[in-house]
Amino acid sequence: MALLVLGVVRQGHPSPRAKRKDDDAFDVRLVESGDLAAAVTEIDDESPLTEEDAAHHLDTLILLLRDGPVLPLAFGTVSPDEDAVRTEVLDATAADLAERLEGVDGLVETRLEVNFDEQAALRDIMANDPEVRGMAAQTRDDSGALDIRLALGEAVSARLMDWRRLQADALLPRLTGAVHSVAELESQEPLQQRWAFLVSAERLGELDEAVGAQRSALGNGASVEYVGPLPIYTFLAPSPGNRSGSQQSAWGW
Repeated sequence: MALLVLGVVRQGHPSPRAKRKDDDAFDVRLVESGDLAAAVTEIDDESPLTEEDAAHHLDTLILLLRDGPVLPLAFGTVSPDEDAVRTEVLDATAADLAERLEGVDGLVETRLEVNFDEQAALRDIMANDPEVRGMAAQTRDDSGALDIRLALGEAVSARLMDWRRLQADALLPRLTGAVHSVAELESQEPLQQRWAFLVSAERLGELDEAVGAQRSALGNGASVEYVGPLPIYTFLAPSPGNRSGSQQSAWGW
């Protein structure tokens, strides 16, 4: 057996198991050292981690967050035993971890994903872009003009990304009145816009209301996925020795 290390909290943080006594599978415990503690759960070190393990990891961090600041570790952070958790995770950078916990106290992260409707975007582009409209007319007149069809495809792809940027630039100011910081996250689709928001837990309700209002305003023009509160992933500063800002430190932040 080994220990899956989920996150770091302050010493004395309430145990998540105390809130889930009815769940025999919820076997998370806190390993303490000095002013810090790490949430851990036992795993079979010969079996691969599963999607269920990943969901358990996140659920535990969210539960811990209700009682104070949490520093999430990357899913898959494994330690052989409690002594290694203390020496390698907690004691090795104790001062830095304590400072980080202080810095995120009272703050949470939320994630927002907006997927704009492609047909609505195409109608808008066709109505307002004479160049694209003209190219589309040429393809209808001469269906064999491969070069025109390719050029039209490239132009439409570029216009869709520009269109999405305009929509995002108009939407964002309506969401950020209660927000400390915003980070744009990588999007996988040309009409997908993703953000992470850093917000005070006390003002989370204001952000929730703003997102709800914009979801209603967008109507069928976009699908909106909003999750939170989450532990802070996006807005953690680089760890010591990782001043480049990339999330490549030994423990995942």
